[in-house]
Amino acid sequence: MQKILMESLPAQLTVKCIIKLLRWSNIFHLLLQLTSSPTPVSPAKKRSKRVSSKRSLVWAHFDTRLRGEDPIATCKYCGQVYTYDRSTHGTSTLWHHLRFLCPQEPLKGQDPQRKNPGTPKISYSIEDCREALAEMIIIDEMPFRTVEGEGFKRYSKILQPRFDPPSRVTVARDCMQRYVKEKPKLKKILRNQRICLTTDTWTSRQNLCYMSLTAHWIDDEWNLQKRILNFCSVADHKGETLGKRVEECLLDWGIDRLFTVTVDNASSNDKLIDYLNSVSKDLNGVVLKNRFLHVRCCCHIVNLVVKSGLEEHNSSIDKIRTAVRFVRSSPARLKLFKKYAELEKVSSKSLLTLDLETRWNATYLMLESAEKFEKVFARLGKQHKPFKAYFANKEPPTADDWIIVRHILCFLKLFEKVTTRLSASLHVTSSIVFHDILLMHSKLIELVGGEDTTLSSMAYFMKLKFEKYWEQEGNLNYLLFIVVILDPRYKLEFLKFGLEILYGPDVGKAFAEKIESSLHELFGWYVETVSVSSSNRGSSQIPIHISVDTEDEENPWDMLASQFEKHMEETETEPNDSELSRYLADKREKRTKEFDILDYWKVSSNKYPVLSLLAKDVLAVPASTIPSESTFSTGGRIVDPLRCSLSTNTIEALICSQSWLHTSQSRLSVREIAEEVQSYEDIGEGIFAIMCKS
Repeated sequence: MQKILMESLPAQLTVKCIIKLLRWSNIFHLLLQLTSSPTPVSPAKKRSKRVSSKRSLVWAHFDTRLRGEDPIATCKYCGQVYTYDRSTHGTSTLWHHLRFLCPQEPLKGQDPQRKNPGTPKISYSIEDCREALAEMIIIDEMPFRTVEGEGFKRYSKILQPRFDPPSRVTVARDCMQRYVKEKPKLKKILRNQRICLTTDTWTSRQNLCYMSLTAHWIDDEWNLQKRILNFCSVADHKGETLGKRVEECLLDWGIDRLFTVTVDNASSNDKLIDYLNSVSKDLNGVVLKNRFLHVRCCCHIVNLVVKSGLEEHNSSIDKIRTAVRFVRSSPARLKLFKKYAELEKVSSKSLLTLDLETRWNATYLMLESAEKFEKVFARLGKQHKPFKAYFANKEPPTADDWIIVRHILCFLKLFEKVTTRLSASLHVTSSIVFHDILLMHSKLIELVGGEDTTLSSMAYFMKLKFEKYWEQEGNLNYLLFIVVILDPRYKLEFLKFGLEILYGPDVGKAFAEKIESSLHELFGWYVETVSVSSSNRGSSQIPIHISVDTEDEENPWDMLASQFEKHMEETETEPNDSELSRYLADKREKRTKEFDILDYWKVSSNKYPVLSLLAKDVLAVPASTIPSESTFSTGGRIVDPLRCSLSTNTIEALICSQSWLHTSQSRLSVREIAEEVQSYEDIGEGIFAIMCKS
């Protein structure tokens, strides 16, 4: 109809007239449909259409079909038949059958009318809200005044309109109560564990000295655990003062099964160890009168070794450090530096980072990032006069300086990797120390006799410092060598192989014998102290009882001799080897990337019940004090310039509670943090560019 009307329209009609005609044609078409006679449809077909459009969940339990012209539903469980018609009946009868009448009762106790459970109803609890708020303040290191901020109050109202955020004083009280609540839980966990400690000291913005004490152990599920026990103030850095403070903390926690204490190489820490050794060596829980108590921080030793070499070429490093400091000293200089980088087509996204002279790996990262911008620094020296004037009494970095730095970076890459490996706190580090010592020693020997005079002299001084700590027997803890034997991929053979490389065939062989003897003595101590149920077969035998028969009363000595011979026959038929000898005789495990030493000992604990206890304690020994030092970063964020008035007890509660409540212990490396900062800067610059264009 519309087509006919359109063809008959004159061309001169306006668009408005055409729209009116189309509207009238639609009305005419609708009237034509209403007046036409409908197509006859049988009732059965109508009902069958209704049967096919099932939406209720009840139809998952019934089969539907037609019986004659009537639709019926048959229960899938018992075969009961019901007649139904949706135009006159609902599904209540079918639900009632499933809940109460069906013999199998498939929906007994369920709500038949609830199709979607939706969001569960949770009762509002102001106590739970305040407890969650305290956790947020602790874990995210937020100031107490956050809860009084206008933005937080608006956000809180959207989340839960009935919750009125408490004041900062109330939140501070809730945080302290959470600390008091969590401490007994941790104390209960530590009760039956042998503990390895790391400790270090730090001076805050308050000009107060704090001591961090961190506990390490492997739990019954063979997971490595780390918790901050104390972050307490101390009067000074003297060794005896620190030792007494550690003793107080151990008494407060009820820890008497102390195994090792890892500290750096400060002279005060030697006195700390001497004090702890004197007051705890007679405790029942210590191992062999604290023979293995003192563990020196391996990362600190690597730091001292590398710094002794860097001092020989400090002039080139100082020039580059000054150049980086110039670029990072103002936003305008950094912007100019990036402009020159674009002109030189340097596409590196790494960020120029300032280093800490006390940490050599920070110096390494500074040199690594600056080396990529050599051309940019050269252009800066030619075209920007303030850059050259910034170097007082010396020249900017020359091409020779960059060559020296590249050689140093190539040489120190191994030491940077070793520092990163030993700084880990989420996996076992004691088992990798010996391997890293071997590699560093081999690298130094190689370069001392090399043709490159720059690296040769540098390696010479590093080797002298290396030998001071790792070639003098008094500075070595045998546990770091025993743990190599307890690694089923290496065992005693690898230890002998490595010691011969370090000390030569004769000295290495003699040293290996000392370590093996210490391992047997240590294993013997564990055999004597563990319970009968955890001991090996030799230590769990039934005690011998001598019975004197009435016939042998006149000559009981013959009876005693005969019982001795019988006992010897039974003993000689039993295997005479111990768990340790069986472990050493077993075939070594294959080296794979997926190998986990904790999983191995977890599976082997049934085969070696006593040796596995020894392995659990030795593997828990941390190789560095980094876990305690990382606490100072948290302390620096909590004791910021606006919160210097916090009491020492409050600071300790916040830092310790955060360690106890954290579900994730992941740490970012310095390189990852630098890349993250660079990405934030790129985002900010991109947004600023868009705003300028608009």
